[in-house]
Amino acid sequence: MDNNQKNYGMWAVVVLIVILVGLSIYFWNTRGASTTPSSTSTPSGTSMVNPYGTATVGLGQEAVFPGITIIPLSVSEDSRCAAGVQCIWAGTVRVVVRSVLDSGGSQQDVISLGSTTPIDAYTVSLISVEPQAVASTKIADQDYRFTFDVHQNASGVTLQGKG
Repeated sequence: MDNNQKNYGMWAVVVLIVILVGLSIYFWNTRGASTTPSSTSTPSGTSMVNPYGTATVGLGQEAVFPGITIIPLSVSEDSRCAAGVQCIWAGTVRVVVRSVLDSGGSQQDVISLGSTTPIDAYTVSLISVEPQAVASTKIADQDYRFTFDVHQNASGVTLQGKG
């Protein structure tokens, strides 16, 4: 084997090591990363800004998105069919929320489970409520968790009316 072949072999090993180290660093830094936050409340009580999409919060906690913050204030109705009970109607959950806009506006709305509500230049949907209803048991306010799906309207245009 001549010197040129030895040099090519050595460079091939160096390139392979660099690639493996780079991949190791990439996977180390991305392990455990989540694309959908399950909560916007940090242990210190401060809020983090979520990308548009979903966030799960309890009563009084803030779901903070670019341009809008959603705060569930109270449950005005929880008529869901309890687990293990045969019902004629599935029922619903209605939550009173305060929406605070970065532009300074604020409004209060009632959002129903499974519905979408236009709020300024955003659409807000209540997509799930936990825990599941249980027969003859009232859910304590602090046990509720609401998952909201929030998006800015495609054109960023303000929608009028409530959903």
